[in-house]
Amino acid sequence: MLVAGTAAAFLSMVLTWVFYAGTANVVLVLIIILLLSTGGAFRRPAMIASTSLMVPGRHLTRIQGFSQMLQGGINIIWAP
Repeated sequence: MLVAGTAAAFLSMVLTWVFYAGTANVVLVLIIILLLSTGGAFRRPAMIASTSLMVPGRHLTRIQGFSQMLQGGINIIWAP
């Protein structure tokens, strides 16, 4: 999760810099988005799986529900 999160932050900064510098083209942006999505494919399931290891059993249902609610809210806010 740490590697995927760090890579996502770095790629996001690269994407920001590419647009700020005015050197963005479609192929470069699509490659960066592909890499970000690939990292997310590993990070999201790992976070969901690690929740059960970090939370006591009696709070697991509540925390999983809260996690899903946050993920849904993020998807609503950041949806294109």
